[in-house]
Amino acid sequence: MSASYQDGMQSININLDKVTALQAATLDMKKTLESQIDGIVESYNTMGYSNTKVEYKKVTVDGKEFDALVITAEVQGLSIYATVFSFLKGNYIANVAVSSLLTDETATLLGYFDVK
Repeated sequence: MSASYQDGMQSININLDKVTALQAATLDMKKTLESQIDGIVESYNTMGYSNTKVEYKKVTVDGKEFDALVITAEVQGLSIYATVFSFLKGNYIANVAVSSLLTDETATLLGYFDVK
């Protein structure tokens, strides 16, 4: 599921994956996200991005704290900003990515979410 503004400068993408009860019980979200950092940097650089930085952080969404990756990069002289946060709800893991081009609007985009 995804959404973007008409000007194409901001987007929201949501992915849901079903997990088993054992996977849910043993999931270490921080460790999982941190293990993806090098691959994300390599992917962005392969696609032609430069100055790619990815860091693990906690972000607050709807008054709750979540594990997240914060990504910044440049492509063709334009800056891109993204935040990906993940959480477990029942037997599903949700991965939510918000991004913006030119200016960092990720905090505004995260403010649109209600996490129940």
